[in-house]
Amino acid sequence: YFKVQVGQPIIQKDRERSKLNIIIPISEGFEYKVGEIEIRGGEDVIPPEELRSEFKLFTGDTFNRSLMFVDVGAIKDAFAARGYAFADVLPSTSADDEKKVVKFLYEIKKGRRVYIGRVTISGNTRTRENVIRREVRVTEGALYDSKGITKTRRLLTRTGYFKTVKVDEKRRAGSNNILDINIKVDEQRTGAIGAGVGFNNQEGATFTASIRENNLFGRGYRALFAGSISSEVQRLTASFTDPNFQDRAFSIGADI
Repeated sequence: YFKVQVGQPIIQKDRERSKLNIIIPISEGFEYKVGEIEIRGGEDVIPPEELRSEFKLFTGDTFNRSLMFVDVGAIKDAFAARGYAFADVLPSTSADDEKKVVKFLYEIKKGRRVYIGRVTISGNTRTRENVIRREVRVTEGALYDSKGITKTRRLLTRTGYFKTVKVDEKRRAGSNNILDINIKVDEQRTGAIGAGVGFNNQEGATFTASIRENNLFGRGYRALFAGSISSEVQRLTASFTDPNFQDRAFSIGADI
């Protein structure tokens, strides 16, 4: 409802119940459809057709202002992924009241290309820096890449070594096109100790215990030592895994 109008609230006293009744008058008008969607600016970087393919609103859809701003965000993200960290999008609309359609105009001001400056790591007191850097998906000196920064944050969180992962971007003093990246982590416990007692008809009473560490020596190694002992059976298990052997996408491990 492109031309919905919300009037001033009316407050009425209900003395019998000692309450206030609030009435909000709404005049929704007519339902509008999406008309032409025009994109201006940035054609030399991303073709308008490629941007439209990622939109949530298309010609003929019911008008939705919230989805319009989602599309604005998608345009900004697309340019940020290509090095334009400060791209701006100015949306505007115009209505045809006779046809009940709304025309969209997205004016893009891409600005200058931005490059990644220094990538620094802070907050790690136990985890070694190379363990963190092997999850980083941006490169110093390369074009700014918002998707790479998002993926870096996701991969570091997924390791399970940290309570929080913050990626701060700061424009370098005296430069308009260099952003320094600071990755700040807050470490958490990565080990666990367990013990238990059970009973079954075949083995009788069974005692179990285990020690697990998912970031051994701060190098990202995973280690497990577990055992169960009963009057009939004794089981001992030792496991070691390096999930990123020599900081590469290969894992190596052994179980005894």
